[in-house]
Amino acid sequence: MGANLRFLLAFSLVGVLSLAGCGSSSAPSGSNSGGGDQSAASESAEQAEVESTTVEEPEAEPEPAAPDSDYVVTIDGARLAEDYQGNPAVVVSFTFTNNSDDSQAFMTSTMVDVYQNGVECEMAIGADYDSGSSMSKIRPGATTTVELAYQLKDTSEIEVEVKELSIFDDSILAYETFSFE
Repeated sequence: MGANLRFLLAFSLVGVLSLAGCGSSSAPSGSNSGGGDQSAASESAEQAEVESTTVEEPEAEPEPAAPDSDYVVTIDGARLAEDYQGNPAVVVSFTFTNNSDDSQAFMTSTMVDVYQNGVECEMAIGADYDSGSSMSKIRPGATTTVELAYQLKDTSEIEVEVKELSIFDDSILAYETFSFE
């Protein structure tokens, strides 16, 4: 679910940026308005320079928490459980503080990714946990406890990563690993 939402937000941003690039441009390349060829070449060189400097490599290590985030999240623990079909699952507990100006819910303010063996885990259905806690809005300044459940392939280590739900900020609010073996 987190990956799908992230894809949708990124796709929307690409569409907006594509439309912004369709705006008006300077004189047509065939125009001879006193050095038009030189300015077009100069603009091409500047554009190539900008494009080459904006490429960023993905980071291997999680970033520290964003100091200017509207939310504070801690990952309090993880316990083994079973989904409705008896398959292994994990219930992860979080503490969520809303420091924004509006009432917010954990699920609509943050994005949680759980990985096992480098593969994202899907949310589990029917595990024994408080499934409504992530959708309950809390007022500014309030803190609540939230639980989410995820499917497991086995009992090997998991990584839990929480980010603010924003396509403009990829800072990690909380990160923990848990081992069950």
